[in-house]
Amino acid sequence: MQQKAFSIFILLSLSCILGATSARLRNSVLSNSLLRQGASSKNPPRDNSSAHCVGPCLGFTLRMGGDGGTQFDDLNQNGLFNMRSITVSVDSRGTLNGIQVDYDNGAAPWHGRNDGTTHTCHIRSGGSYDPIVSYLILHNSQAVQGITFLKKSGLQCGPYGGHGAFWATNVGPPPSLASTLRPGTDPLKQMVLSGVFGRSSDRMDGLGFYFGQDLSTCDNVLSTSGRWINIRNFPVETEFAIEIGTTHTDEFGRSSEWGHELALTVSAGFEFGGASGSVEVGSTWSESIAQSYSSSFERSTTQTTTFSFPAGSLWQWQFLTVDPCGTSMTFQDYQITPNAFTQPCCPPGLFENPTKPNGYCVDDSLSLPISSCPKQNL
Repeated sequence: MQQKAFSIFILLSLSCILGATSARLRNSVLSNSLLRQGASSKNPPRDNSSAHCVGPCLGFTLRMGGDGGTQFDDLNQNGLFNMRSITVSVDSRGTLNGIQVDYDNGAAPWHGRNDGTTHTCHIRSGGSYDPIVSYLILHNSQAVQGITFLKKSGLQCGPYGGHGAFWATNVGPPPSLASTLRPGTDPLKQMVLSGVFGRSSDRMDGLGFYFGQDLSTCDNVLSTSGRWINIRNFPVETEFAIEIGTTHTDEFGRSSEWGHELALTVSAGFEFGGASGSVEVGSTWSESIAQSYSSSFERSTTQTTTFSFPAGSLWQWQFLTVDPCGTSMTFQDYQITPNAFTQPCCPPGLFENPTKPNGYCVDDSLSLPISSCPKQNL
């Protein structure tokens, strides 16, 4: 059964979400057996009434299988998106009976049962990223019996299960705009499986997937620069919560390779700018900054910590990074100066005296070209 299903997978070409390609399994013994169990010989059921594409979601598949069980939706019910791994459970008969997904922002609950033999398809593992671009789903009019995932690299996960299936439906990302895509979505963006929805009980009654951005397209850092930004002024000593980490102006996440790429970019040198001018921080000095910021570059969420600051102006160092998916800001260092008109003169870690942020830098070439920043060799 599984070998038959896989041969169909090889022969079927990728199709758009609304035009997912389905084929009845041709094995006459299997077909007769399924018909005796009540499986329909009509076109396979397709439903998308429960899917709702929001946030970083770009599109969704039709839900294959039946209408039984309880609805689940990892995106809309749990706010989970961008898969790290998918684990499925297959019972002793060889039928898929449960699925669970680990996401970048948390693990989803099991849908269906998990008392069978489990198999995990890794998408992000050990720093590698190999997303799923299409899948073959084996189903009948009542439930989903099996699935095979095809990765971007050409590797596959599965086939998992398949016993009891009547149709094999091959589903891939849409090559053009369709009604499942969010308004304004660029059809040329690479899309990968990023979330799951469906219906489940003690089996996989129905199953569909959300598509999102292929995060590897974001890993090419186009530019980065550093700056001190005045974020708060304290008339007296004050407790204030600061952030450490990286935020993105777009809704897409980033792979771990993005942080690694950014660290290499910073290490090679970057522009340090201010309101009245800028300087180039060469690799002699930038390498140590890249090392100290490496964990913050890789942290796609921010960590908040409260500190007590003396009276004065609080400045936040920001690395502003541009990539094909949008703009990102990384925070880690903070400094206090007497007022909002006296900004720190040096990049973080390169002050001659860290307690005097508007004093000398370890090298004059690093000091902002403004009158309030002194130079050692005039």
